[in-house]
Amino acid sequence: MLIKKTRIPILHLLLVGFLPGFLKKLVYRMKGYSIGKNVGLSLGCVVIGKDVVLGDHCKIGFFSIIRGRSIRIDRFARIGSMSVIDTERIEIGEDARINEQVYVGGMKTP
Repeated sequence: MLIKKTRIPILHLLLVGFLPGFLKKLVYRMKGYSIGKNVGLSLGCVVIGKDVVLGDHCKIGFFSIIRGRSIRIDRFARIGSMSVIDTERIEIGEDARINEQVYVGGMKTP
C-alpha cells in the first residue's frame, strides 16, 4: 500500500514559501537545515526534509517543491522554476542544472 500524501504541500507553501529569501533561510536554519553561503531561495519555493544540506551558491527557482527524507544539494547547483522533486532520498551534485517544469519522483511504500 502506498503512503498517501498531498502532492503540493499547501500549508508549508503558505507559511514558509511566500517569505522573502533571507527570512526563509532563517526559518530553515532554525529547523536544523544546513544552508551554505549565498544560497538563493526564490519566492514560493519550499524544501521539506529531515536531513537537509544546501551547498554554497545553489539556487532554487520560483515555486519549486523539493521534498525527501534526506536532501543534499551541492554547491552551484541550479533548480529551475516550477519543478517538483519528491523522492525518499535526494542528492544533486555540483554544478547540476535542472530545467524549468521538471517532475522527479519515486514511489514511497511503508
